[in-house]
This record gives sequence, structure tokens and C-alpha cells, in this order.
Amino acid sequence: MRDTLPLVVLVEDDPAIGEMYRLGLEKAGFRVAVFQDAGAFFCSAEDEIPAAAVLDFQLGGVITGIDVLENLRLYDSMVRLPVIVLSNCDGRDDGQIERATQAGALAWLVKSRTTPLRLAELVRQALGSPVLNVSAPPNGATARHSEADRSRRSKFGRRQGEPAAQSG
Repeated sequence: MRDTLPLVVLVEDDPAIGEMYRLGLEKAGFRVAVFQDAGAFFCSAEDEIPAAAVLDFQLGGVITGIDVLENLRLYDSMVRLPVIVLSNCDGRDDGQIERATQAGALAWLVKSRTTPLRLAELVRQALGSPVLNVSAPPNGATARHSEADRSRRSKFGRRQGEPAAQSG
């Protein structure tokens, strides 16, 4: 039954925050994969396209969740992927909310005001149906990448056939 639950990907560089939201999303009936960096997420997305993604805005270093979102949109199979951005800042002063919206983010949530339960409710709404009845990616997307997607390279991913980075 676990494999029939929709997969939500959470890209969050803070392990404690990632764990908090993972537990809440799992309790709400989602399968959850947490990644601390964008590269690991893009490599995993070659195996299974998630039903939804939650991206931390400030991922450490120079990469932001919006950079990840903009690169997701390069893949035909992820053009309609529901994405929510989480942040410790409100994003109003520097135009980041507008940038996220233009890239297709459904919401910009401030972590200090977003409980795991609230995040789960918003993901459920983004998927458009009750959690336990969702077993396929949204909007008719295929469960695997197209050949065109596989031949593209984002800033963070790798081409098909390239070895994945080994963690040690």
C-alpha cells in the first residue's frame, strides 16, 4: 500500500526542519523523500517523478528553491508538478515571491507560520484529491521522464547514463 501513496519531495537543507515536515506529511498519508541538496533531488527524480514538491527557499550556498523550481520546469514531465516554497523570510522585500510565482509555485509559506499539518493540507489541495485516492502524478504526467527530458541537463542533475555521485 505504501507504494500507492503519492510521493512528496521535500528539499530542505536543515535536517531538523526536514524531519519535522516529513513526519507531518507521512502522518497525513504521503510518502516523503527529503533531500538536503538540489543535486540529490534531481538525481532521484530520474527514477520517480514526485506527485508534488516542497522547496526550501534558502538551500545554503548560492542555490535557492526558486532556482530548483525554474530547472524543474525545463523537464516536460515536471512542467505541471505542484510546487510549494517554504522560507524563513517573507520574500516581499526582494521580489522573490513574484519570481517564485512566475516560475509556477503555488504558494510561498513562512516556516514559522506553517505547521506540518497545514503543509499537508496545502499539498493535498494542490493534488486536487484526497491523499489516499491519488496514485499517479498530477495532470496526466507520466511516471517516468520522456527521452527529451533525459537528454536535457539542468544545473543540478546529470544526463542519463552518467554515474550518480556516491555519498560516503
